[in-house]
Amino acid sequence: MSGLTLDLRRKHYRGDRDGARPVIENLRLGVNPGEFVCLVGASGCGKTTLLNLVAGLDPDFEGSITPDPAGGSEPRLGYVFQNPRLLPWRTVRENIALALPADHDPAYIDHLFEIVGLTESRDVYPERLSVGMQRRAALVRAFAVNPDLLLMDEPLVSLDPPTARRIRELILRLWRERPHTVLFVTHDLGEAIELGDRLVFLSSAPASVIGDVPIATPREDRDAPTIDVFKSRLRRDHPELASLL
Repeated sequence: MSGLTLDLRRKHYRGDRDGARPVIENLRLGVNPGEFVCLVGASGCGKTTLLNLVAGLDPDFEGSITPDPAGGSEPRLGYVFQNPRLLPWRTVRENIALALPADHDPAYIDHLFEIVGLTESRDVYPERLSVGMQRRAALVRAFAVNPDLLLMDEPLVSLDPPTARRIRELILRLWRERPHTVLFVTHDLGEAIELGDRLVFLSSAPASVIGDVPIATPREDRDAPTIDVFKSRLRRDHPELASLL
C-alpha cells in the first residue's frame, strides 16, 4: 500500500497551435496510504492526463510525483482505463495473463473471475462479451496485479445505471478484500460520493485543486437519499464549486 504526493507545476502538450497551452498548472495533492480518492472535474479538464502522469506513461512535465514512503520501492500500479483495452486476438484469460507479475497467486485470479461473474467466460474472445463484461474483465486485470496504487479513469462511463451500480459494488468488494490506495476519476458526483473517502475537485484546464472534501458517512449508509443530502450540503457550503455540482 502506498500513499502519494503530487506537486505538478506545469504540464502542457508541445506543438499546440495556441502555443503549448498548459493542461495542468500548480496542482498539489497528498493521498494517504489506503485512501480512496475520487477526482471530480468537467470533461477536458485534465483528469486523464493527471492519471497518465502518475502512472509514468507521460514523463514530460514540471514538478514531482513522490510515492510514500519516499525512498522506498516503486509502488505496484494497476490501471483501469476508460476503454477496457482488451486485445481482440487474445482470450480474456490471456489478456489477464499479460499483466500478471511473476509472484501472482493463481487461486486469487480464479477468485477474481468468480467474484465478477466471468468464470465461464475466461476462454472467450472480447468481441463475444458485452461492454459491461469487458469492463469487469478490465477490473480483474487491474486487481490481479495486487496493486499498491490503483488508477481508475471513468471505468463506468457509458454503462446503463443497473450495470454501473453492479460494477461499483464489485469495485468496493474487491477493494475491501485487499485494501490499497485508489485514484478514481469521474465526472459523476453521485458516483464519487458513493465510492470515495475524499472528493478532490479539479478546475477547468489548466487543472488545479479547487476543493478537497472528506466523506465521513459510512459507505453502507450512502443510499440515494443520503447522497442527495450530501450534494445539497456541498452546494450550500462550497459555492465556489457550483460549476461542478
